[in-house]
Amino acid sequence: MNALLRLYPASYRREFGDEIADAHREATDGASRTTRMREAADIAGHALRMRLGLGSAGRTGRLLAAVAPFAVIAVGVYTMFLTRLTFSALRTADRTGDIGSVVLTGAGGAAALVGVVLALTGRWASGTWTALAGLTASTALQILRPGLGLEPRSTV
Repeated sequence: MNALLRLYPASYRREFGDEIADAHREATDGASRTTRMREAADIAGHALRMRLGLGSAGRTGRLLAAVAPFAVIAVGVYTMFLTRLTFSALRTADRTGDIGSVVLTGAGGAAALVGVVLALTGRWASGTWTALAGLTASTALQILRPGLGLEPRSTV
């Protein structure tokens, strides 16, 4: 526990160290190894936010909390743009029969949109991770599209 407490800034550790240690001890008393690891990761994440000044008491933390839903919406819109762009490229290149690309594009876009809906309806952690996974899949397809032979053919 001392190693986890050292992750906090010294002033925060002096003020709240005993309280954090007691809460950790209560949460992990008789818990499984997975639960103890999850609690340790939570404490490490909180310590990192405190070191970066991103706590809910700070101005930056409140700003990021207010902007986060708009960032999630932007991810959803960007993913929809990538999905539409890929479908247009497939149609232009007469490659609509390339089922692998269509499935990957559709799955990435759908996952991102499901993640956005989840995040905005209260499932923030699972929603943001799902949206990130969908955005990554859609972006990867855009990057790999020339290598997959999905670029439009020249008509010259």
